Amino acid sequence: MGDRWPSPVLLLALLGIAANPVTADRADLVIVNAHVWTVDDASPEAEAVAVRGERIVLVGKSDDARRLAGPGTRTIDAGGRLLVPGFQDGHTHFVSSGMEVGQLDLKNAATPEEFGRLIAEHARRKPPGAWITGGNWDHDKWPGGRLPTAELIDRYVSDHPVLVGRYDGHMAVANTAALKAGGVTAETPDPEGGAIVRKPGGREPEGGLKDAAMSLVERTTTSSLRSRAMKIMKVHADVLSANEPRLRKPDGELMGPNSFGRGVAYFGPRE
Repeated sequence: MGDRWPSPVLLLALLGIAANPVTADRADLVIVNAHVWTVDDASPEAEAVAVRGERIVLVGKSDDARRLAGPGTRTIDAGGRLLVPGFQDGHTHFVSSGMEVGQLDLKNAATPEEFGRLIAEHARRKPPGAWITGGNWDHDKWPGGRLPTAELIDRYVSDHPVLVGRYDGHMAVANTAALKAGGVTAETPDPEGGAIVRKPGGREPEGGLKDAAMSLVERTTTSSLRSRAMKIMKVHADVLSANEPRLRKPDGELMGPNSFGRGVAYFGPRE
C-alpha cells in the first residue's frame, strides 16, 4: 500500500527528466495523483513523477508511474497537491544578497580620497542619520596601501554612522558615529576571534574591525537591514508569483520568500 503525503513540503532534487518510462528497472520512489508543474512549456502539467537513484525517470501519468513500482518502491499518493521544482539559487546567499541591495559599493575606489567621496555621495541620498553600509573596498590598491580609518571617513561623513567592509569579508572600518553606536571604546576588549585596530601608541579604536570584532558594530545595524532585506525579497517573490499563476497556493495566496531554496516543494492545505 502506498504512503499518503507525509507533510506539506516534499523535498526532491530535480536532477534530470525523461519523457518516457524506463521499464528495465523499477523506480525507488513514485509520486502519483499530484499536480506537477514541469517547467516545460510543451507539456506544462503532469500527474506523477518516478525516481530511480538520483535521477527522475518519468514525468507523466499516474498509471505509467505505477507500472515502474516494484516491491521495494516507495509510493506516495499526493492527493492532488502541487509538486514544483526547487528554486535553486546557484549559491547566492539569499538573505545577505537582499541586504546588499541599495548598499554602497566601494570596489572601484582607487585612492583614500575617492573612498571618502563615494561614501559622501551615497550619504547625500540617505535620510538624516541613516546607516551607511556596504563596502568591497581594497586598500591594497591605494598609494601606500594604508588602512582606512574612522578619521578618514569622518572628514567626509560624520552625521551618519558608517560601517563598510573590505572585499574579503574579514575586515570593516567604522566612523566615529558607528563606533559610538556599537559602544566600541578604548576599554572594549578584543573579542575572541577578532581584533579592534587601535591608534598607534594607545588603545583608542582607530576604526578598523577585524573578523569577530566587526560584530561589535554590525549587531547595531543588522535588525534594520534584515527587515529591509526581507521586504525586498517579498517584493521579488510576489512579482514572480503574480507572473506565474501556478505559483499560487490553492487559496490564492502568493508564495512568499520562504518558498525558495527547498528542492522540490509542495504547497497545499494540510490534511
